[in-house]
Amino acid sequence: MPRKRLITDTLPAVKSDLRGVRPKKAAGSSVRGCTRQAPESTSKTIPHVHGGVTESELQVLRTFDLNFEFGPCTGISRKQRWNRAVHLGLTPPQHIHSLLDFYPNDPQVQQCIWYNDFKFTGGR
Repeated sequence: MPRKRLITDTLPAVKSDLRGVRPKKAAGSSVRGCTRQAPESTSKTIPHVHGGVTESELQVLRTFDLNFEFGPCTGISRKQRWNRAVHLGLTPPQHIHSLLDFYPNDPQVQQCIWYNDFKFTGGR
């Protein structure tokens, strides 16, 4: 009787250690026919100094969540997703990283757009 095929049989194995970092691809390179944009100006990399996150900053973070170029966002924080994209040699927007560092304890900033809809527990 043949063994039941698993999804892991068709996907390549990936090492989980972060010792070797892949070289970053140059801005303007293409991945599967999509052209990657150059990083935005440095004026957006420094968030405004104020009491809380603004609606425009949240909109930028939501746009990052919906950009599938950097992989799925469900089940991990935005910071984890940003770091994963860098590790995979992608160039996520630097201003997203600046926002995540500026609001380290704000779950509205740190968690993905669907965090409150789906509480991921890691098991069944």
